[in-house]
Amino acid sequence: MGDRADIVGRGDGKMRRQDREVTDRGAIDAIIEEAVVCRLGMVSEGEPYVVPISFGYDGEAVYLHCAREGRKVAPLLAGQRICLEWDAPGELVRGEQACSFSQRYRSVIAWGTPEVLRDPQEQARALDLLLEHYAGEPPAEGWQYPSAVLDSLYLVRIPLEGVTGKANL
Repeated sequence: MGDRADIVGRGDGKMRRQDREVTDRGAIDAIIEEAVVCRLGMVSEGEPYVVPISFGYDGEAVYLHCAREGRKVAPLLAGQRICLEWDAPGELVRGEQACSFSQRYRSVIAWGTPEVLRDPQEQARALDLLLEHYAGEPPAEGWQYPSAVLDSLYLVRIPLEGVTGKANL
């Protein structure tokens, strides 16, 4: 992958509220790293489908795990282009009139094509990133992944091919 900044923006310069666009890659990464949930959007069984997921992030790709059965498996295995969304908790800004309310927020949307990881070292790295995102530093001996666990799920890497950030602070 080239410069990480190359993937910021949709490439069409048409964000409606350009005054709210976040273009600094460090700020975008901070939103992703602070998020507890990532929403995965795809087409599944011929319909739009969005599901919250746990994730890991290394600055260039998102990592997820899933059972070997379920609605999201076929699109991921097929390498169908997907969409990801993260947001940071905001607050309601009350207005004097019904239509003058607003919301403070920070959010990121990204696109990519999933790759199922087959190499045990890549799978372990994906799980390390997931655990570090939620649990922090690993134990001194590192995380251990029994082969039975690895055989029961898919680990997926989604390189970010495009990313946009938006904020109203």
